[in-house]
Amino acid sequence: MKPSRAFFLFFSLIPLSVGCGDSTALPRIDLVSALENADPGDVVRLGAHRYEGTFVVPAGVELRGEPGAQIIAKEGNLVALTLIPSKEGDRPTKVQGLVVKSEKLAIASEGEGLVEIQDVTIETPTGIGVFLNGVTALLKESRLMGVVDGPESESLMVGEVYGSDSVSIIGLAIVNADVQIEKVDIRGYIGFGAVAYQSAIRWKEGKIENIVGVGFLNEAGTASLEGVHFKEGLQSKDILGKRNGFGLISSTDATTDTSNVTIESMMGMGFLSHESLSGTHVGLSVLDNTSYGIHVQGKEALESIKSSIGSSIRFEGLSSVGNAMAGVSLVNAGRVAIVGDSLISDTLAYGAQISVDDFVLGHGIQLAEGTTELTMDGVILLDNQVVGMMLDGAESILQARDVYVGLADKECDDSDSTCFAIHAQNGASKEGFNAGVTVGPGFVELEPGAVLPKTAKESMPSVAKIADWSPAKESLVGKEIEVSPSGIRF
Repeated sequence: MKPSRAFFLFFSLIPLSVGCGDSTALPRIDLVSALENADPGDVVRLGAHRYEGTFVVPAGVELRGEPGAQIIAKEGNLVALTLIPSKEGDRPTKVQGLVVKSEKLAIASEGEGLVEIQDVTIETPTGIGVFLNGVTALLKESRLMGVVDGPESESLMVGEVYGSDSVSIIGLAIVNADVQIEKVDIRGYIGFGAVAYQSAIRWKEGKIENIVGVGFLNEAGTASLEGVHFKEGLQSKDILGKRNGFGLISSTDATTDTSNVTIESMMGMGFLSHESLSGTHVGLSVLDNTSYGIHVQGKEALESIKSSIGSSIRFEGLSSVGNAMAGVSLVNAGRVAIVGDSLISDTLAYGAQISVDDFVLGHGIQLAEGTTELTMDGVILLDNQVVGMMLDGAESILQARDVYVGLADKECDDSDSTCFAIHAQNGASKEGFNAGVTVGPGFVELEPGAVLPKTAKESMPSVAKIADWSPAKESLVGKEIEVSPSGIRF
Protein backbone atom coordinates (compact mmCIF):
# COMPACT_ATOMS: atom_id res chain seq x y z
CA MET A 1 0.00 0.00 0.00
CA LYS A 2 1.29 3.45 -0.87
CA PRO A 3 1.75 5.92 2.00
CA SER A 4 -0.76 8.67 2.70
CA ARG A 5 -0.38 12.32 1.62
CA ALA A 6 1.13 13.05 5.02
CA PHE A 7 4.00 10.68 4.22
CA PHE A 8 7.51 11.99 4.91
CA LEU A 9 10.84 10.33 4.38
CA PHE A 10 13.46 11.85 6.66
CA PHE A 11 16.98 10.69 7.37
CA SER A 12 18.68 12.09 10.47
CA LEU A 13 22.09 13.66 10.18
CA ILE A 14 24.95 11.15 10.01
CA PRO A 15 28.32 12.23 11.41
CA LEU A 16 30.91 13.24 8.84
CA SER A 17 33.08 10.38 7.74
CA VAL A 18 36.07 12.22 6.26
CA GLY A 19 36.96 15.84 5.67
CA CYS A 20 35.39 19.02 6.88
CA GLY A 21 31.99 19.84 5.36
CA ASP A 22 31.52 16.46 3.62
CA SER A 23 28.61 14.19 4.52
CA THR A 24 28.24 10.47 3.96
CA ALA A 25 26.74 9.24 0.68
CA LEU A 26 23.63 7.17 1.52
CA PRO A 27 22.26 4.21 -0.45
CA ARG A 28 20.52 5.33 -3.62
CA ILE A 29 17.84 2.66 -3.32
CA ASP A 30 16.20 4.33 -0.29
CA LEU A 31 15.42 7.53 -2.16
CA VAL A 32 14.38 5.71 -5.34
CA SER A 33 11.92 3.62 -3.37
CA ALA A 34 10.47 6.60 -1.55
CA LEU A 35 9.90 8.50 -4.79
CA GLU A 36 8.36 5.53 -6.55
CA ASN A 37 5.88 5.03 -3.73
CA ALA A 38 4.87 8.66 -3.31
CA ASP A 39 1.45 9.95 -4.38
CA PRO A 40 0.64 13.40 -5.75
CA GLY A 41 0.68 15.82 -2.82
CA ASP A 42 3.27 13.82 -0.84
CA VAL A 43 6.50 15.44 0.36
CA VAL A 44 9.67 13.36 0.28
CA ARG A 45 12.02 15.03 2.73
CA LEU A 46 15.79 14.53 2.71
CA GLY A 47 18.21 15.13 5.55
CA ALA A 48 21.70 16.58 5.19
CA HIS A 49 23.13 13.71 3.17
CA ARG A 50 24.58 13.12 -0.28
CA TYR A 51 22.71 10.96 -2.78
CA GLU A 52 24.55 9.75 -5.86
CA GLY A 53 22.86 8.66 -9.07
CA THR A 54 19.91 9.76 -11.15
CA PHE A 55 16.42 10.24 -9.69
CA VAL A 56 12.88 10.86 -10.96
CA VAL A 57 10.33 12.96 -9.05
CA PRO A 58 6.81 11.75 -9.97
CA ALA A 59 4.07 14.15 -11.04
CA GLY A 60 2.67 16.20 -8.15
CA VAL A 61 5.31 15.09 -5.62
CA GLU A 62 7.62 17.46 -3.77
CA LEU A 63 11.25 16.60 -3.03
CA ARG A 64 12.38 18.84 -0.18
CA GLY A 65 15.89 18.97 1.26
CA GLU A 66 17.14 20.05 4.64
CA PRO A 67 20.28 22.26 4.66
CA GLY A 68 23.16 20.12 3.37
CA ALA A 69 21.05 17.75 1.25
CA GLN A 70 22.72 16.98 -2.09
CA ILE A 71 21.84 15.12 -5.27
CA ILE A 72 24.96 14.22 -7.24
CA ALA A 73 24.90 12.52 -10.63
CA LYS A 74 27.53 9.82 -10.92
CA GLU A 75 29.93 9.85 -13.82
CA GLY A 76 28.06 8.63 -16.89
CA ASN A 77 24.60 9.63 -15.63
CA LEU A 78 22.87 11.98 -18.08
CA VAL A 79 20.42 13.74 -15.72
CA ALA A 80 20.75 14.09 -11.95
CA LEU A 81 17.10 14.95 -11.32
CA THR A 82 14.11 14.54 -13.67
CA LEU A 83 10.82 16.23 -12.78
CA ILE A 84 7.66 14.72 -14.30
CA PRO A 85 5.27 17.66 -14.88
CA SER A 86 2.03 17.64 -12.92
CA LYS A 87 -1.26 18.06 -14.76
CA GLU A 88 -3.17 18.77 -11.55
CA GLY A 89 -3.85 22.52 -11.64
CA ASP A 90 -2.63 23.67 -8.21
CA ARG A 91 -0.16 20.93 -7.37
CA PRO A 92 3.14 21.26 -9.27
CA THR A 93 5.94 18.76 -9.20
CA LYS A 94 8.42 20.51 -6.95
CA VAL A 95 12.02 20.40 -5.78
CA GLN A 96 13.15 22.67 -2.95
CA GLY A 97 16.17 23.24 -0.72
CA LEU A 98 18.71 21.03 -2.50
CA VAL A 99 22.15 21.23 -4.00
CA VAL A 100 22.15 19.39 -7.35
CA LYS A 101 25.44 18.58 -9.08
CA SER A 102 26.00 17.06 -12.50
CA GLU A 103 28.60 16.96 -15.24
CA LYS A 104 25.90 16.51 -17.92
CA LEU A 105 22.51 17.93 -16.93
CA ALA A 106 21.44 18.78 -13.39
CA ILE A 107 17.62 19.16 -13.64
CA ALA A 108 15.35 18.39 -16.58
CA SER A 109 11.58 18.54 -17.12
CA GLU A 110 9.74 17.89 -20.40
CA GLY A 111 6.08 17.71 -21.39
CA GLU A 112 2.86 19.50 -20.49
CA GLY A 113 2.21 20.34 -16.85
CA LEU A 114 3.46 22.29 -13.85
CA VAL A 115 6.88 22.19 -12.20
CA GLU A 116 8.48 24.36 -9.52
CA ILE A 117 12.13 24.76 -8.55
CA GLN A 118 12.78 26.79 -5.40
CA ASP A 119 15.87 27.51 -3.31
CA VAL A 120 18.03 25.13 -5.32
CA THR A 121 21.75 25.47 -6.00
CA ILE A 122 22.87 23.99 -9.32
CA GLU A 123 26.54 23.20 -9.81
CA THR A 124 27.56 22.11 -13.30
CA PRO A 125 31.31 22.18 -13.98
CA THR A 126 30.38 20.78 -17.41
CA GLY A 127 27.12 20.53 -19.31
CA ILE A 128 23.78 22.25 -18.61
CA GLY A 129 22.18 23.45 -15.39
CA VAL A 130 18.39 23.32 -15.99
CA PHE A 131 16.49 22.20 -19.12
CA LEU A 132 12.76 22.96 -19.45
CA ASN A 133 10.81 21.84 -22.53
CA GLY A 134 7.08 22.36 -22.97
CA VAL A 135 6.32 22.88 -19.27
CA THR A 136 4.75 25.67 -17.24
CA ALA A 137 7.36 26.40 -14.60
CA LEU A 138 8.26 28.59 -11.65
CA LEU A 139 11.97 28.96 -10.90
CA LYS A 140 12.72 31.10 -7.86
CA GLU A 141 15.37 31.98 -5.29
CA SER A 142 17.94 29.69 -6.91
CA ARG A 143 21.53 29.78 -8.08
CA LEU A 144 23.02 28.24 -11.23
CA MET A 145 26.80 28.01 -11.13
CA GLY A 146 29.19 27.09 -13.93
CA VAL A 147 32.95 26.84 -14.00
CA VAL A 148 34.07 30.39 -14.85
CA ASP A 149 34.93 32.57 -11.88
CA GLY A 150 35.81 36.02 -13.12
CA PRO A 151 38.30 37.41 -15.66
CA GLU A 152 41.13 35.40 -14.12
CA SER A 153 39.64 32.38 -15.90
CA GLU A 154 40.92 33.69 -19.24
CA SER A 155 43.25 30.72 -19.51
CA LEU A 156 40.17 28.54 -20.01
CA MET A 157 39.29 30.42 -23.18
CA VAL A 158 42.47 30.33 -25.23
CA GLY A 159 42.71 28.27 -28.41
CA GLU A 160 40.05 25.71 -27.62
CA VAL A 161 36.64 24.69 -28.93
CA TYR A 162 34.28 23.77 -26.14
CA GLY A 163 31.48 21.23 -25.94
CA SER A 164 29.33 19.96 -23.11
CA ASP A 165 31.98 17.43 -22.15
CA SER A 166 34.61 20.06 -21.38
CA VAL A 167 32.87 23.09 -19.84
CA SER A 168 29.55 24.27 -18.48
CA ILE A 169 27.81 25.59 -21.59
CA ILE A 170 24.28 26.70 -20.57
CA GLY A 171 22.89 27.67 -17.20
CA LEU A 172 19.18 27.66 -18.09
CA ALA A 173 17.78 26.28 -21.38
CA ILE A 174 14.08 26.80 -22.15
CA VAL A 175 12.18 25.52 -25.20
CA ASN A 176 8.46 25.96 -25.95
CA ALA A 177 7.76 26.67 -22.29
CA ASP A 178 6.00 29.22 -20.09
CA VAL A 179 8.40 30.13 -17.29
CA GLN A 180 8.27 32.61 -14.44
CA ILE A 181 11.68 33.38 -12.88
CA GLU A 182 12.15 35.22 -9.58
CA LYS A 183 15.42 36.11 -7.85
CA VAL A 184 17.57 33.67 -9.80
CA ASP A 185 21.32 34.20 -10.23
CA ILE A 186 23.36 32.61 -13.04
CA ARG A 187 27.13 32.68 -13.06
CA GLY A 188 30.12 31.25 -14.90
CA TYR A 189 28.88 29.53 -18.08
CA ILE A 190 30.69 29.38 -21.42
CA GLY A 191 28.02 29.76 -24.07
CA PHE A 192 24.82 31.09 -22.51
CA GLY A 193 23.73 32.12 -19.06
CA ALA A 194 20.13 31.53 -20.18
CA VAL A 195 18.56 30.84 -23.57
CA ALA A 196 14.85 30.71 -24.45
CA TYR A 197 13.36 29.55 -27.76
CA GLN A 198 9.69 30.01 -28.68
CA SER A 199 8.87 30.52 -25.04
CA ALA A 200 7.14 33.01 -22.73
CA ILE A 201 9.50 34.30 -20.01
CA ARG A 202 8.80 36.61 -17.07
CA TRP A 203 11.97 37.29 -15.10
CA LYS A 204 11.92 39.46 -11.99
CA GLU A 205 15.22 40.21 -10.24
CA GLY A 206 18.45 38.30 -10.45
CA LYS A 207 22.06 38.55 -11.61
CA ILE A 208 23.76 37.12 -14.69
CA GLU A 209 27.52 37.49 -14.50
CA ASN A 210 30.84 36.10 -15.69
CA ILE A 211 29.26 34.57 -18.79
CA VAL A 212 31.56 33.83 -21.73
CA GLY A 213 29.18 34.36 -24.65
CA VAL A 214 25.62 35.59 -24.10
CA GLY A 215 23.99 36.46 -20.78
CA PHE A 216 20.41 35.86 -22.01
CA LEU A 217 19.18 35.05 -25.53
CA ASN A 218 15.48 35.31 -26.35
CA GLU A 219 14.62 33.96 -29.80
CA ALA A 220 11.18 33.71 -31.43
CA GLY A 221 9.38 34.16 -28.12
CA THR A 222 8.35 36.77 -25.56
CA ALA A 223 10.36 37.87 -22.55
CA SER A 224 9.77 40.47 -19.85
CA LEU A 225 12.71 41.29 -17.59
CA GLU A 226 12.44 43.45 -14.48
CA GLY A 227 15.33 44.37 -12.20
CA VAL A 228 17.77 41.91 -13.79
CA HIS A 229 21.48 42.84 -13.62
CA PHE A 230 23.93 41.69 -16.29
CA LYS A 231 27.55 42.15 -15.24
CA GLU A 232 31.08 41.34 -16.40
CA GLY A 233 30.48 39.35 -19.56
CA LEU A 234 33.72 37.87 -20.88
CA GLN A 235 35.32 37.39 -24.28
CA SER A 236 36.22 34.03 -25.69
CA LYS A 237 39.22 33.31 -27.88
CA ASP A 238 39.93 30.83 -30.62
CA ILE A 239 42.37 30.53 -33.51
CA LEU A 240 40.50 33.32 -35.35
CA GLY A 241 40.93 35.77 -32.49
CA LYS A 242 38.70 37.30 -29.85
CA ARG A 243 34.94 36.85 -29.85
CA ASN A 244 32.89 39.48 -28.10
CA GLY A 245 30.42 38.71 -25.38
CA PHE A 246 26.85 40.02 -25.18
CA GLY A 247 24.68 40.96 -22.23
CA LEU A 248 21.16 40.60 -23.68
CA ILE A 249 20.08 39.47 -27.16
CA SER A 250 16.56 39.71 -28.55
CA SER A 251 16.72 37.68 -31.72
CA THR A 252 14.60 36.61 -34.69
CA ASP A 253 10.85 37.28 -34.26
CA ALA A 254 11.22 37.93 -30.52
CA THR A 255 9.48 40.48 -28.34
CA THR A 256 11.64 41.52 -25.40
CA ASP A 257 10.60 44.11 -22.80
CA THR A 258 12.75 45.35 -19.93
CA SER A 259 12.17 47.47 -16.83
CA ASN A 260 15.02 48.80 -14.69
CA VAL A 261 17.52 46.39 -16.21
CA THR A 262 21.27 47.12 -16.01
CA ILE A 263 23.87 45.78 -18.45
CA GLU A 264 27.41 46.73 -17.50
CA SER A 265 31.04 45.85 -18.06
CA MET A 266 30.55 43.44 -20.95
CA MET A 267 33.70 42.59 -22.90
CA GLY A 268 31.60 43.19 -25.98
CA MET A 269 28.10 44.48 -26.68
CA GLY A 270 25.51 45.42 -24.09
CA PHE A 271 22.12 44.86 -25.80
CA LEU A 272 21.56 43.47 -29.30
CA SER A 273 18.14 43.50 -30.95
CA HIS A 274 18.47 41.50 -34.16
CA GLU A 275 15.42 41.00 -36.39
CA SER A 276 13.14 41.33 -33.36
CA LEU A 277 9.44 42.10 -33.64
CA SER A 278 9.22 44.67 -30.87
CA GLY A 279 10.32 45.73 -27.41
CA THR A 280 9.76 48.41 -24.78
CA HIS A 281 12.67 49.25 -22.49
CA VAL A 282 11.97 51.47 -19.48
CA GLY A 283 14.86 52.66 -17.31
CA LEU A 284 17.45 50.58 -19.16
CA SER A 285 21.05 51.33 -18.10
CA VAL A 286 23.80 50.18 -20.47
CA LEU A 287 27.17 51.10 -18.99
CA ASP A 288 30.88 50.71 -19.68
CA ASN A 289 30.73 47.98 -22.33
CA THR A 290 33.67 47.58 -24.71
CA SER A 291 31.54 47.60 -27.89
CA TYR A 292 28.17 49.11 -28.83
CA GLY A 293 25.98 49.87 -25.87
CA ILE A 294 22.85 49.10 -27.93
CA HIS A 295 22.65 47.81 -31.48
CA VAL A 296 19.32 47.43 -33.28
CA GLN A 297 19.34 45.75 -36.68
CA GLY A 298 16.36 44.70 -38.75
CA LYS A 299 15.94 42.04 -41.38
CA GLU A 300 14.73 44.12 -44.30
CA ALA A 301 13.23 47.51 -45.01
CA LEU A 302 9.66 47.93 -43.79
CA GLU A 303 7.51 48.45 -46.87
CA SER A 304 5.07 51.00 -45.46
CA ILE A 305 7.18 52.66 -42.80
CA LYS A 306 6.36 56.18 -43.97
CA SER A 307 2.66 55.64 -43.26
CA SER A 308 3.27 54.00 -39.89
CA ILE A 309 2.95 55.68 -36.52
CA GLY A 310 4.76 54.59 -33.40
CA SER A 311 7.78 52.43 -32.87
CA SER A 312 8.74 48.76 -32.82
CA ILE A 313 11.61 49.33 -30.37
CA ARG A 314 11.08 51.96 -27.67
CA PHE A 315 13.51 53.24 -25.03
CA GLU A 316 12.16 55.37 -22.18
CA GLY A 317 14.58 56.92 -19.67
CA LEU A 318 17.56 55.25 -21.32
CA SER A 319 21.08 55.64 -19.91
CA SER A 320 23.76 54.57 -22.38
CA VAL A 321 27.01 55.77 -20.84
CA GLY A 322 30.70 54.93 -21.24
CA ASN A 323 30.34 52.37 -24.02
CA ALA A 324 32.66 52.11 -27.04
CA MET A 325 31.99 52.76 -30.74
CA ALA A 326 28.35 53.86 -30.28
CA GLY A 327 25.94 54.45 -27.44
CA VAL A 328 23.06 53.47 -29.76
CA SER A 329 23.63 51.96 -33.22
CA LEU A 330 20.73 51.58 -35.67
CA VAL A 331 20.94 49.67 -38.95
CA ASN A 332 17.78 49.13 -40.97
CA ALA A 333 16.09 49.16 -37.59
CA GLY A 334 12.44 49.82 -38.42
CA ARG A 335 10.64 52.08 -35.95
CA VAL A 336 12.72 53.19 -32.97
CA ALA A 337 11.87 55.75 -30.27
CA ILE A 338 14.24 57.19 -27.65
CA VAL A 339 12.24 59.32 -25.23
CA GLY A 340 11.76 60.47 -21.65
CA ASP A 341 14.88 62.02 -20.11
CA SER A 342 17.29 59.73 -21.93
CA LEU A 343 21.05 60.25 -21.74
CA ILE A 344 23.62 58.97 -24.25
CA SER A 345 27.08 60.10 -23.23
CA ASP A 346 30.80 59.44 -22.93
CA THR A 347 31.04 57.01 -25.83
CA LEU A 348 34.69 56.08 -26.32
CA ALA A 349 36.54 56.25 -29.62
CA TYR A 350 37.50 52.88 -31.04
CA GLY A 351 39.18 51.86 -34.29
CA ALA A 352 37.15 49.49 -36.45
CA GLN A 353 37.40 47.94 -39.89
CA ILE A 354 34.21 47.77 -41.94
CA SER A 355 34.68 45.89 -45.20
CA VAL A 356 38.16 47.08 -46.25
CA ASP A 357 37.93 50.56 -44.77
CA ASP A 358 39.26 51.68 -41.42
CA PHE A 359 37.14 53.94 -39.24
CA VAL A 360 37.29 55.55 -35.86
CA LEU A 361 33.91 55.21 -34.17
CA GLY A 362 32.82 56.91 -30.99
CA HIS A 363 29.32 58.16 -31.65
CA GLY A 364 26.41 58.85 -29.36
CA ILE A 365 23.84 57.73 -31.93
CA GLN A 366 24.94 56.05 -35.14
CA LEU A 367 22.19 55.73 -37.73
CA ALA A 368 23.52 53.82 -40.70
CA GLU A 369 22.23 52.08 -43.82
CA GLY A 370 18.72 50.84 -44.42
CA THR A 371 15.34 52.16 -43.37
CA THR A 372 14.89 53.48 -39.85
CA GLU A 373 12.20 55.73 -38.43
CA LEU A 374 13.86 57.37 -35.43
CA THR A 375 11.82 59.49 -33.02
CA MET A 376 13.56 61.33 -30.16
CA ASP A 377 11.88 63.36 -27.44
CA GLY A 378 13.74 64.59 -24.36
CA VAL A 379 17.22 63.25 -25.18
CA ILE A 380 20.68 64.55 -24.26
CA LEU A 381 23.78 63.46 -26.19
CA LEU A 382 26.85 64.67 -24.37
CA ASP A 383 30.63 64.13 -24.38
CA ASN A 384 30.68 61.42 -27.03
CA GLN A 385 34.26 61.34 -28.27
CA VAL A 386 33.84 61.49 -32.06
CA VAL A 387 30.32 62.41 -33.22
CA GLY A 388 27.29 63.15 -31.09
CA MET A 389 24.85 62.09 -33.79
CA MET A 390 26.00 60.32 -36.97
CA LEU A 391 23.36 60.28 -39.73
CA ASP A 392 24.14 58.27 -42.83
CA GLY A 393 21.82 57.82 -45.80
CA ALA A 394 18.63 59.27 -47.24
CA GLU A 395 16.21 56.41 -46.57
CA SER A 396 15.56 57.03 -42.91
CA ILE A 397 12.87 59.20 -41.31
CA LEU A 398 13.86 61.36 -38.36
CA GLN A 399 11.68 63.27 -35.92
CA ALA A 400 13.01 65.18 -32.93
CA ARG A 401 11.71 67.25 -30.06
CA ASP A 402 13.74 68.64 -27.15
CA VAL A 403 17.03 67.07 -28.16
CA TYR A 404 20.38 68.56 -27.15
CA VAL A 405 23.64 67.46 -28.76
CA GLY A 406 26.89 68.54 -27.12
CA LEU A 407 30.37 67.86 -28.40
CA ALA A 408 32.89 65.98 -26.29
CA ASP A 409 35.22 68.29 -24.40
CA LYS A 410 38.28 66.41 -25.64
CA GLU A 411 40.22 65.73 -28.81
CA CYS A 412 39.57 62.75 -31.07
CA ASP A 413 41.94 59.87 -30.53
CA ASP A 414 42.66 59.77 -34.27
CA SER A 415 44.39 62.92 -35.46
CA ASP A 416 43.01 62.36 -38.98
CA SER A 417 39.42 62.48 -37.76
CA THR A 418 37.36 65.51 -36.88
CA CYS A 419 34.86 65.56 -34.03
CA PHE A 420 31.36 66.84 -34.68
CA ALA A 421 28.20 67.36 -32.69
CA ILE A 422 26.24 66.19 -35.75
CA HIS A 423 27.62 64.62 -38.91
CA ALA A 424 25.20 64.08 -41.80
CA GLN A 425 26.30 62.32 -44.97
CA ASN A 426 25.11 60.39 -48.03
CA GLY A 427 21.96 62.44 -48.45
CA ALA A 428 21.05 62.65 -44.79
CA SER A 429 19.36 66.06 -44.78
CA LYS A 430 16.53 65.40 -42.40
CA GLU A 431 13.35 67.37 -42.19
CA GLY A 432 11.76 67.17 -38.78
CA PHE A 433 15.02 67.76 -36.93
CA ASN A 434 15.09 71.45 -37.79
CA ALA A 435 13.03 72.72 -34.89
CA GLY A 436 13.77 69.96 -32.44
CA VAL A 437 17.55 69.83 -32.09
CA THR A 438 19.87 72.26 -30.37
CA VAL A 439 23.61 71.90 -30.77
CA GLY A 440 26.07 73.05 -28.16
CA PRO A 441 29.68 74.08 -28.69
CA GLY A 442 31.21 72.22 -31.59
CA PHE A 443 30.84 71.65 -35.29
CA VAL A 444 28.01 70.55 -37.51
CA GLU A 445 29.15 69.02 -40.78
CA LEU A 446 26.55 68.83 -43.55
CA GLU A 447 26.62 67.90 -47.18
CA PRO A 448 25.87 70.70 -49.66
CA GLY A 449 22.18 71.45 -49.55
CA ALA A 450 21.53 69.78 -46.20
CA VAL A 451 19.14 71.66 -43.93
CA LEU A 452 19.65 70.32 -40.44
CA PRO A 453 19.46 71.79 -37.90
CA LYS A 454 18.42 75.43 -38.21
CA THR A 455 18.83 75.91 -34.48
CA ALA A 456 22.51 74.91 -34.41
CA LYS A 457 24.63 77.52 -32.65
CA GLU A 458 28.29 78.10 -32.04
CA SER A 459 27.70 78.11 -28.31
CA MET A 460 24.81 77.53 -25.99
CA PRO A 461 22.83 80.69 -25.25
CA SER A 462 21.88 79.55 -21.77
CA VAL A 463 22.94 76.92 -19.26
CA ALA A 464 23.61 73.23 -19.81
CA LYS A 465 24.46 71.43 -16.63
CA ILE A 466 24.16 67.83 -15.46
CA ALA A 467 25.19 67.58 -11.84
CA ASP A 468 25.75 64.44 -9.79
CA TRP A 469 24.34 62.16 -12.45
CA SER A 470 24.12 58.57 -11.26
CA PRO A 471 23.35 55.64 -13.59
CA ALA A 472 21.80 53.81 -10.65
CA LYS A 473 18.97 56.33 -10.60
CA GLU A 474 16.03 56.15 -12.97
CA SER A 475 16.65 59.61 -14.40
CA LEU A 476 19.07 62.50 -14.24
CA VAL A 477 19.81 63.76 -10.76
CA GLY A 478 20.23 67.47 -10.04
CA LYS A 479 19.71 68.17 -13.70
CA GLU A 480 19.45 71.64 -15.12
CA ILE A 481 18.96 71.84 -18.83
CA GLU A 482 17.47 75.02 -20.24
CA VAL A 483 18.19 75.99 -23.81
CA SER A 484 16.51 78.85 -25.64
CA PRO A 485 15.04 79.58 -28.09
CA SER A 486 14.36 75.92 -28.91
CA GLY A 487 12.53 75.37 -25.67
CA ILE A 488 14.45 72.41 -24.27
CA ARG A 489 13.71 72.05 -20.60
CA PHE A 490 14.31 69.11 -18.20
